[in-house]
Amino acid sequence: MQVKSVLFTRSYDQSQQVETTCPKGTTEDKAVVLWKAKDEKATAPIILRITSMQIAHVKNCKTSNDAWNTLREVHRPKGPLR
Repeated sequence: MQVKSVLFTRSYDQSQQVETTCPKGTTEDKAVVLWKAKDEKATAPIILRITSMQIAHVKNCKTSNDAWNTLREVHRPKGPLR
C-alpha cells in the first residue's frame, strides 16, 4: 500500500483540491476517471505519513476523504480533556 503511494506522490500537486464525492457517471466518463486519479494522488500523502498500525484503519477506505475521516475519528479524544 505504501509503495503504491510513493509512485502517486511523485506527481502530486498539494495545491490541488479533490471533491469529496465522485461525480455522477459511468467509470469510463472523463470526469470520473480524472476524479479517481486525483483522489488516488490525494490518498498517497496520507498513507505515507501514517504508521503501519494506522494503515489497518484505512486500508479498506475507498477515497481520500474516507481515509481522512477515519483517521480523524480514530484520533479524536474519547473522554474529557485534562
